[in-house]
Formats: sequence, structure tokens, C-alpha cells
Amino acid sequence: MRIVREPLKIQKLVSKLPRPVVFVPTMGALHRGHASLIERCRRENEIVAVSIFVNPSQFNDPRDLGPALRRAAAAVERGEPALVDVVTQPR
Repeated sequence: MRIVREPLKIQKLVSKLPRPVVFVPTMGALHRGHASLIERCRRENEIVAVSIFVNPSQFNDPRDLGPALRRAAAAVERGEPALVDVVTQPR
């Protein structure tokens, strides 16, 4: 599993991967539904990419952003290297 944060690096990496590249977008709070989708993508495709993006503008209270970012980081750490080839986590 490779974690990429910079948009230009993401583009460069994905342009070199075999097609198709299936993409599972998330908002950082990975749950069993995401896991099920990722598992199915892996069964049916060679390359699986997952995004973990926490959008600061979605938080009314800025104090809630910190815990959301920590949960997203933990989700990356729990990633299944056998199931996900690329994790994009833009800054």
C-alpha cells in the first residue's frame, strides 16, 4: 500500500498504473461499508485506490476538525495492504 498526499504525485502515480484503476472516495471515517466495497473492488479489479479526505469546510465547530483528522490518520494505519494499492490523503 502506498500513501500519497500531493496532488501532482497522485496524478503521476496513477498515470503509470495498469487500467482500470478503481477508486473508492471516502470522507475519512472508514466503516464496514467502505471495507465491503474495497473487498469487492479487489476481487474484480487489479488496482484499488482509496481517498481519505477530511474537508475542513464541513465542520461548524473548528474544534471537531482535529479529532476527525486523527480518525482519518488511524484509518490509513488500519489499511489493508493486500486490498488497497494506493491511498490518497490530500493535505
